[in-house]
Amino acid sequence: MSDATERLVLVVDDDDDIREVVTDILREEGYGTAEARTAAEAESAARARRPAVVLVDWLLPDDRGGGLITRLRAEPGPALPLVLLSGFPDVDARARSLGATRVLA
Repeated sequence: MSDATERLVLVVDDDDDIREVVTDILREEGYGTAEARTAAEAESAARARRPAVVLVDWLLPDDRGGGLITRLRAEPGPALPLVLLSGFPDVDARARSLGATRVLA
């Protein structure tokens, strides 16, 4: 695995401003980033790019972040670290039960 792949973070959020702030911070810290606005885009990007970690918003236009986490967790291969990002403080237990590695609420 190349250094670029090892440091690639897939940021999944439909809010352009939040996605931009998160990717800017990650890039300043030396991480490569890929972006997705929907669960469908995220699934395609995760399969194609195999990021080191995926940051997932809870509310996406085409699915809940939990549904995306469940599908990504079921993908063959090494377990992909999946971090749920949410403004809802009560999603922690639910997200972890669906396979989220960490929750930032």
